[in-house]
Amino acid sequence: MGKKNRRHKKSKVRHGKRISEFRKERSKEGKGHARYLFKKLGKTFWGFKITHGDHVDGMKTIVLKQNPEPKPKDSRPAKILPKVEEFHESKLSPHRLEGWKFGEEDQQFVNGLIATEEKKE
Repeated sequence: MGKKNRRHKKSKVRHGKRISEFRKERSKEGKGHARYLFKKLGKTFWGFKITHGDHVDGMKTIVLKQNPEPKPKDSRPAKILPKVEEFHESKLSPHRLEGWKFGEEDQQFVNGLIATEEKKE
């Protein structure tokens, strides 16, 4: 018997379905914060946290030029954590957040983050 292909899991992630959507996280840790999801494979999603905090999990967040929420209830600027995280479908709301989108400059920045992540794989 030969060795198992250890790169198999990484290649699956690279070939996941490309998506672009916002959803709320339902987990205790996420506390209902929005998530931007850019890739899906089975019941696993990859994306970024959207928050108002300056630091999340010891990492500094980056201020977005425009709040992705269409009619924000909070006047504080939205920020994104530039770290890709994995989310299981059960920890996300079943419905997309309608009307949410990045501004043009922010979308270019996020696309750069995604491209950097894909190069790592």
